[in-house]
Amino acid sequence: YWDGVPYLSIGRDSLALDPARIPLAPLERGDVIVLPAMLRVYLVTARPRSTTPVTQIGIATGDLGIAGYRAGYSTRTRSGLGFSLLADWNSLDGNPTATTTNFSSTDLWLKAEYIPPDGRLGASFQLLSSSWHRQAAAGRVDDWRQERRDRLFRFFVAERSDGLGLRVTGTMS
Repeated sequence: YWDGVPYLSIGRDSLALDPARIPLAPLERGDVIVLPAMLRVYLVTARPRSTTPVTQIGIATGDLGIAGYRAGYSTRTRSGLGFSLLADWNSLDGNPTATTTNFSSTDLWLKAEYIPPDGRLGASFQLLSSSWHRQAAAGRVDDWRQERRDRLFRFFVAERSDGLGLRVTGTMS
């Protein structure tokens, strides 16, 4: 589940979801519930809680031309408007003598939300864009491209701002 909405397998992986393709950069936490014969995983995205802007820059490199780059920015205003943007790019140059081919993935995450200080109503919109590309290897692997776009709109109206009382929540994805 991605912020309470089932994260379904779509496209080329329509029979099963490959957990390696779920972007972890925008997540604040993950909760794992062990049930009989299955695991249920709840992924919760980050939410700016302070009016102080938060930025992040990350660069990582390694063997076989592995590289990872990340940039992010999030902020919240006193009026309750919050905005988060995160870009994550990873690549692997591969090894021509082994079975590893060039591979790259790009994840872009945008979240805008409005929850006024009284906390009795609010709305948020998320856009998660992921793309993967594995280059062809002569006679071994075909060129493969995959893209996934997830959009999630949530809203709520509450009777009280302290979390008690009636609350109506809606989600479209």
